[in-house]
Amino acid sequence: MASVFPYLLTIMMAVEVFKQSGVSYYLSKAVSPAMDFVGIPRELTELMLIRPLSGAGAIGVLENVYTQYGADSYIGKCASVIYGSSETIFYISTIYFSQSNVKKLGYAIPVALFATMIGCIAGCRVAKFI
Repeated sequence: MASVFPYLLTIMMAVEVFKQSGVSYYLSKAVSPAMDFVGIPRELTELMLIRPLSGAGAIGVLENVYTQYGADSYIGKCASVIYGSSETIFYISTIYFSQSNVKKLGYAIPVALFATMIGCIAGCRVAKFI
């Protein structure tokens, strides 16, 4: 566990800086037109940006979505699908790859992010019919 601690601390600090600096807000504002194009509500772009980084940060965003739009609204259903069908990719990768001997990780994170995006798009399309 002691050998994992520096990696864990680094990713936790990076997530907190990402949220507190306002970068996540401005980045989500910038990519929201693209989210609209693929069928994901603009209100969920911050959730999609935070979820691969932090589960706790994403649950805070999810709680705000539920408070503002309701859990049974279309946006609330899409938020539930996004939260439930994705993983904290960078956190898990940091922990797993820091303990493995694998050093060529060129495709692992991009493929995981692409799969998450496809899952979110498909989930939001299905949520329209529920």
